[in-house]
Amino acid sequence: MMPGRKVILSRGGELPFQLTGAYWLPARMDNRESSGTTVSSAEQLQIDIQYDRTILAVNDQITCTVKIVNNTGRQINMAMVDLGIPPGFDVDAGSFESMQHSGRIAKFEITGNRVILYLRALSEATPLRFNYSLRAKYPLRIQSPSSTIYEYYQPANRAESKPLSLQVSETSLNSIGR
Repeated sequence: MMPGRKVILSRGGELPFQLTGAYWLPARMDNRESSGTTVSSAEQLQIDIQYDRTILAVNDQITCTVKIVNNTGRQINMAMVDLGIPPGFDVDAGSFESMQHSGRIAKFEITGNRVILYLRALSEATPLRFNYSLRAKYPLRIQSPSSTIYEYYQPANRAESKPLSLQVSETSLNSIGR
């Protein structure tokens, strides 16, 4: 290069990185929903999800209570339960393993944000009730995803639970004010 001369370099092409993001939107609430249960239009199936508490700290566990009711007047063969796992929570598989070993469920699968239960039969006489645990991993405020019960061979016969709000704080509620 000679002194006093400007050289302009230009490069073409794409930037060597990619930017992605993810976010959760609150579910739309129906004014008719007053509990954790939404009933299918024919009220043939019901699913109710309740948490023992909705405000907790990181690493705390909550117990989820599930109640499934079959109002069809007949036993349903091959029912599916799709439990939504709230973002930022880990599920304890122990309850589902116990239910499988005792024959209450045929099998279960845990995916990133769902637990799928396979039921050989869902009685019309007795509601199915069970509990499972979740552990909070991060401080956040979220809405739980809905959970669904449906017939495998007639998926239009279904019911969905309504989302519930959960709040996880950084510190234990017992240590506040000390």
